[in-house]
Amino acid sequence: MTTETFPITVQRLPTYTGLDGENADNFYRAGQRKAFLGSEVLSPFTDSLKLSTGYSDENIPDGPVEMAKELGDMRFVLKVTPTKKRPGYKDVFDELDGYLRARMAEYKAGNRPAGILTLDGEPYISANDMLGKIRKAKNKVTAEGVKIQIEDPDMPEVPDSVVVPLGMDLRQLTAGNASRYLESCALSGEFGELMRAFEDELTGLTGFDNAHAPEQTEHMYRQVGSHVFHVSTTPYKSTSYGKVVDGLDKEPGKKPESGGDLVLVTKHVEIPRLRAYDAKDRDGETMVRLKGLVSRMETLIKDNTETKVRQPISHYPAL
Repeated sequence: MTTETFPITVQRLPTYTGLDGENADNFYRAGQRKAFLGSEVLSPFTDSLKLSTGYSDENIPDGPVEMAKELGDMRFVLKVTPTKKRPGYKDVFDELDGYLRARMAEYKAGNRPAGILTLDGEPYISANDMLGKIRKAKNKVTAEGVKIQIEDPDMPEVPDSVVVPLGMDLRQLTAGNASRYLESCALSGEFGELMRAFEDELTGLTGFDNAHAPEQTEHMYRQVGSHVFHVSTTPYKSTSYGKVVDGLDKEPGKKPESGGDLVLVTKHVEIPRLRAYDAKDRDGETMVRLKGLVSRMETLIKDNTETKVRQPISHYPAL
């Protein structure tokens, strides 16, 4: 059975000039054209390039592999890298926090959990043991796979238009498809720039951003030409768990205070923030006050949390 082929021409759009009806029309067109090129040209071609390597999450190379695909006078470099997905820093923090709070609850219940010593009437725990738990959680592998990066040849100038022959197999790795792919990349990138410029100006009308967040969700409606836009601005707390974990486990640089707390107490560094640990040596082991450690973790969360905003845009074209 032969599939009928018919061409669709995707035209370039004028440069964004401001929040008016014509630019709202072009914003809508840019979104439709970008999605079309992504679905019909970019994804099929990149998927085929990646498949041509012979590697996947089910067939992982022993180490990094680099290969090239020559299509006409175009050379695509494919870089295949084995990956190991490790827990995120929030998972690392949650594992440590859960462990410590469970030990504290056991202690308060009158038990003597393993690894907890009573010193001067307070529960203490080994700083080195805690560093070991953090590092073990960091190094825990949750999944293995491959990352395939495509290094494209130099991008062409943005074309005035791209012809997409629907019905043709655009997955085939031919010089014609490669040229169409690169032109589509350039055009799609320009569509994305137009959309970002429009959205940035639209969200700017709300008066809110990460530096000026509202106390609760705020709504803004705007009609631009025949288009209606609804921007909802929602504040949320964003915590940098990487900085929180580094606040406990990080080797110091030139200044001792740049190191993580638990690393510093094991090195017997004395700076004000470490007083909360009331560190003590016990049989050659550095012990830290359990309540002090939990309290410092709470402080690290507070110090590395900021309020940001989400501003999704609902778009109702041609109402």
